[in-house]
Amino acid sequence: MSNWQLATLLGALALTTAQPLDAATDAETIATLQVQIVALTQRLDRLEARTQIPQRSYAAPQIAASSDQPATASWTDRIQLKGDMRYRHEVIDAENSSERHRQRIRARTELKAQVNDAVSVGFGLATGGDDPVSSNQTLGNGSSSKSVRIDLAYFDWITRIEGLSVTAGKFENPFHRAGSNGLLWDSDLRPEGGAVTFNRGAL
Repeated sequence: MSNWQLATLLGALALTTAQPLDAATDAETIATLQVQIVALTQRLDRLEARTQIPQRSYAAPQIAASSDQPATASWTDRIQLKGDMRYRHEVIDAENSSERHRQRIRARTELKAQVNDAVSVGFGLATGGDDPVSSNQTLGNGSSSKSVRIDLAYFDWITRIEGLSVTAGKFENPFHRAGSNGLLWDSDLRPEGGAVTFNRGAL
């Protein structure tokens, strides 16, 4: 019961007791009524305190659409296509032999797809022959058609161990070349088989 309801009840009782008393009403009856009013008031206070729910303010969640949020990535967003083309004129002037001139081209292309957060696959084609460290193709021979070979065909798996990845197939050269020096390992080398790479911090 609220405070205003209690005040109304007490006011009504006060008006009732303010009326002229008949002969049957005596001081003992009035005292009894007063004790009952006090008891009733205390009981109402206890009930009100027990059922009272603290008021709390809750902020309604705000859901707003933003044009800055990227849309769901489609399969085209997970695919990368890259390539390069080079034309070169070479002059070979070896001792005790006639000077030679030749035109050479190198064309490479690679398609890479991100399967998920941990796995990617790649496939590439390149000009050239059987030389494992060169995809150059010499022009000539009566404008004949030139060879195109599989240059890359691999998958790369990033393991749950930080910095550790596994590659298998025919892939780009993973071997460390100090200062990008090709004295030991050529950058055009495409190893075949499998490789485990660890790269974290200074290692």
